[in-house]
Amino acid sequence: MMISFTLRQLEYFLAVADTGSTVAASLAANVSQPAISKAIRDLEECWGETLFLRLHSRGLILTTAGERRAILARSLIKKASILNYTDGKITLNGQIKIGLLSTLSPLYAPYIIKKLQEHFPNCIISFTEGDIHALESGITQGQLDAAVLYDTPSTSKAKRLPVMELTPYLLLPDNHPLLKSAHTEISLHDVANEPYILMDLPHSVEYFLSIFYNNDIQPRITYRSGSIETVRSLVAHGLGYSILTTSPRAAQCYTGKVVVEIPLRNIRPQKLSLLLPDNEETGLLGLTIKNAILNNY
Repeated sequence: MMISFTLRQLEYFLAVADTGSTVAASLAANVSQPAISKAIRDLEECWGETLFLRLHSRGLILTTAGERRAILARSLIKKASILNYTDGKITLNGQIKIGLLSTLSPLYAPYIIKKLQEHFPNCIISFTEGDIHALESGITQGQLDAAVLYDTPSTSKAKRLPVMELTPYLLLPDNHPLLKSAHTEISLHDVANEPYILMDLPHSVEYFLSIFYNNDIQPRITYRSGSIETVRSLVAHGLGYSILTTSPRAAQCYTGKVVVEIPLRNIRPQKLSLLLPDNEETGLLGLTIKNAILNNY
């Protein structure tokens, strides 16, 4: 069976899908706008489907058929890139886009980007931040090549690469009375009656609250925030305690106040994983990202 389209046409199609217009796509692909428009027309004729809705106010929006074709096209372009060889080694070209959970991004994004630049010098490395649901959708829809997130129950069929387990810890202000007492070990029960500041992100909420329920404790949730730095600042100023798993390197928060981390023992750890599309070329990419995280943990 003869293939009736070209990889170049697929690249132009994806450029329009990513930018939302033929003008922007022509600039991104460094070709004329008529060449972009012709590629879209040819693909629509080839497949017998309308790929974009033409909306004057919003530009070009993928149809349902277009979204399905875009996922397949991204996968095909990635697979085709392994045919590039340099000194006998397989190299990737194009763009590698990584997704990171918003609480993990400040800690690991620089190391991951630098490691990917080192291993894939012919690629443009970019990243996006989001919650677990957004990252899983990005992988499923072919918009991301890998995602760094916590391992939570999911219906996604993407591959999961375990990275490490993180022990949750109790976060207290540095002047908390328990830190000055004769306690040799501080437990969750010691602060159960104090105001609790909840890390409020999808999936994270369920995990943190399960820690309390598994210990027969009803937390006094006083404040909520989806920002780890806001949670740290509120704790540092004595407005309550919190439980986190991501551990910034500095004890000082934005306002200059200091927080103290107390490991919580006998608590179910939170697993950190990589989510990867189910295709052949993600092995080296996944291993590179995993090593970047572990080497800077």
